[in-house]
Amino acid sequence: MIGGTFIGETAAQVNLPKVTLFIDKTTYNTGEPITAVITLKNFGGDIITSRGFKSMPFHLFLNFYDADNQLITSHLLKDSVGFDPPPPPQFICNGQIVPGEPVEIAESGWLWSVTIPNVHNYYTLTKYSQYSVRAKIPMRTYSTYCTDPGPPQTDFAPIDSQIWQGALESNIVNFTLLSPTTGSGTINVKAEKHTVGGGNSPGSTKESIGGLWIRVFDKASPCVARFGDSQHGFSWQNYGNIWTCASITSGETNIDDPGKGTISFQLPPGDYMLIALYDPDNNSQTDDSFYIGVSAEGLDPGETMNKYLQVIVKADGKKGPAKYTVKTGSELLIIEPEYIEWDGTQAFYPFVFESIGDWTVTTSVAPPEGFVADHNSLTAEVDTEIKAVQFVITDVGSKWEDTKVEHRIKHKGKTETIRSSVGIKLSKKLARQKGLGAFGDEDNRKK
Repeated sequence: MIGGTFIGETAAQVNLPKVTLFIDKTTYNTGEPITAVITLKNFGGDIITSRGFKSMPFHLFLNFYDADNQLITSHLLKDSVGFDPPPPPQFICNGQIVPGEPVEIAESGWLWSVTIPNVHNYYTLTKYSQYSVRAKIPMRTYSTYCTDPGPPQTDFAPIDSQIWQGALESNIVNFTLLSPTTGSGTINVKAEKHTVGGGNSPGSTKESIGGLWIRVFDKASPCVARFGDSQHGFSWQNYGNIWTCASITSGETNIDDPGKGTISFQLPPGDYMLIALYDPDNNSQTDDSFYIGVSAEGLDPGETMNKYLQVIVKADGKKGPAKYTVKTGSELLIIEPEYIEWDGTQAFYPFVFESIGDWTVTTSVAPPEGFVADHNSLTAEVDTEIKAVQFVITDVGSKWEDTKVEHRIKHKGKTETIRSSVGIKLSKKLARQKGLGAFGDEDNRKK
């Protein structure tokens, strides 16, 4: 607004630009430049800004947070060109010369970008640790206007009779600053979905999960560490709790080629949890999302770890997270449910085997008291292929606890036994009917 003249659209029409922050790497050595690119794009209708904003936004911050999401620095970013607005012009108000800041219109499709070659030139990052950073651009327009009678008034530019000021914030980017002599390791992640058919020896197909957003958490972080000491530790029951902590880095599996379902993270030595929130139908309005995770313990400098994030789709269409065990010489991947969610009196318990070489796997299940399996054991012959076995377990009423599992493996004349368990989870409706928590009797037993 200049001299009482309103410029711009109403508040309901205003669609602020989107701010995007990009940092070139996830891990930096001491003294290595950290390059940041900040982009603004107006996707909506015309917006009102201070004159000069379109050529160089003059209020530009980078906010840095530590591993526990505490703000550690926030400074106005300037360079040799300067981000200050031009001097205000003058206009006449009631016979007086009054300074006023002009405005301009940032039209739909307007795009602005700046590259900061090295954020170290503007910010002092003294911690050799994990950082989160977000760009922030307050967009505010001061105006001086006349009142008749009375002195000139100065305020933020009103839009549709409402005082307006907007602070645009970008996405959060995570990176790690390594201490001197400290090298990084690599965690390669592959996300896969296994669809299992019906019967005790069902067919099983595999496909990659592209576009899956994965967060990496440091187990030493105070927020994450407290779940390691809790009832369920770093297991699937606490993936949702860990998800609320500050991650040290994150990324999406193959944006350019979703069919691959892979991503790599360069990280300092340490112990990590990798967790993703999987939405089977990509619809945030439905309540069918669940967390999948995997632990990455003891990453050393120069080491490369290969990890999987797995989902199993059962014959009844129900989906859930999976865990896996890898046996080498050649290679056998045993994929089994993290838990089975019950909503009735019967459930499928599938187990998938993927091999390089010839393996024989005999799987036995021991349900808790009051549950009956249709078979005590099932055998799969796996020879450089994918095979599966599947049990049907029926509830006849008693204890809701984990099902014990035993895999007896034969390969190249040697026999080995692997023991595990499949957790149990009750639907909200079934939990109410049984008078139990979501994790059944296991919650009470472990208290």
